[in-house]
Amino acid sequence: FLWALKNNGHVSLHCTKNAFLTYGVFLWVLRIAFGVEYSIRKFAGAFDSYFLGSSKVIQLLIKKVLAGSHSNFFQTESLVGFFEGYNQRTFFMPTSRIPKAIPRSKRYSKRFVYIGRICQAKGIPELVDAFNEIADDGFNLSIYGNIDSDIDHSELSGFYKGLLDPSDVQHTIQDYDVLILPSKWNYEGFPGVIIESFLTGTPVVASAIGGIAELVEDNYNGILISRVSAQTIIAAVKSINAEMHCEMAKNCLKHAKRYNAELVYSDYLKSISVVS
Repeated sequence: FLWALKNNGHVSLHCTKNAFLTYGVFLWVLRIAFGVEYSIRKFAGAFDSYFLGSSKVIQLLIKKVLAGSHSNFFQTESLVGFFEGYNQRTFFMPTSRIPKAIPRSKRYSKRFVYIGRICQAKGIPELVDAFNEIADDGFNLSIYGNIDSDIDHSELSGFYKGLLDPSDVQHTIQDYDVLILPSKWNYEGFPGVIIESFLTGTPVVASAIGGIAELVEDNYNGILISRVSAQTIIAAVKSINAEMHCEMAKNCLKHAKRYNAELVYSDYLKSISVVS
């Protein structure tokens, strides 16, 4: 195994926080001992908060692993800015997707959809309360995903539509006018479902938290909510009209080009010098 690593041209580690500390440190040691070249792609956001809250020993290990890497890649531009001081070859590599659905024009009819984990941290209770309050105004909400134990199934009555296969996400979003993501989870990176929404020309209403605020531009390709509550969700939803929705849909398609998987991975391979 070690011989294979030593003789491999480049080791590329794609990891979460825990894997970074385990395998990243392992690769750093191999680089010192055998000259193994490696690069790291760190998934998810809030790694800066984790770094600042860690012990001096953990901080030192993170610095060493980043400094010893050929190239480092983070999902948000804010993380690039935070960590590039330890290695100049630090790049932005966002979540990306392959377009699967052909975008089509939509007539705005107040149809909203949530796709993802169904739990309190994702703002589901506030979302349900909001749409219960505005149901008589013609607003419609559908919810797809796994239901966590902190959510009462009965609260989702009339909204829950079941699970989705990942291959069906883009086609499902296309049946709605707006994707809504009122997350309260501080560790949000670049939610892939937002990329999928942009690829179909579907605007997004989401909380301005973590990497979401880098993805969604307020009043351009969606609406940002600064503090999640039933009332702030209602205000954001009601602020959208047909003309505004049409413009945001066009902007989503323009913005989506940045997250096309083929282009993102082509840039990645060039950065680690695997291809010329």
